[in-house]
Amino acid sequence: MSPEARAAEHWQYYVSRLETQPGIIVAQQTARGGHFYISGLRDPLGADPQSLLSGTQVDPVRVHSQWQFYQSLEPEFVLKRLTASLAPPDTVRLSIVKDRIVAEGEAPDTWIDRGAQRPDSFRQADRNSTSPRFVM
Repeated sequence: MSPEARAAEHWQYYVSRLETQPGIIVAQQTARGGHFYISGLRDPLGADPQSLLSGTQVDPVRVHSQWQFYQSLEPEFVLKRLTASLAPPDTVRLSIVKDRIVAEGEAPDTWIDRGAQRPDSFRQADRNSTSPRFVM
């Protein structure tokens, strides 16, 4: 196998690796003149494309990338953003259940009311059960 063919194989491995990462969307990729070009969308909560070069045998100096910011709807990213935004008390646990984010535990009414006023948060609230639960 020629060095060029081997380099192209390594590049395709890297691109495939990127395409499997949550929070990364590869829009274009090409190889020209011994250099590699790639562009797409990247959620800051996703993996760093540069760090994914490790172990691919692609020379990072030959890679030219351009990533645009976007916010992925991957459930784990949405959960992280919502947790940071709502700042739940230590007694509340946010999790994903059947494609919904659920808050379970005990919280002050002020926190619940503040969350209920937000269009991106609580849709249902059961404050009276033994294990209070809020579905977002």
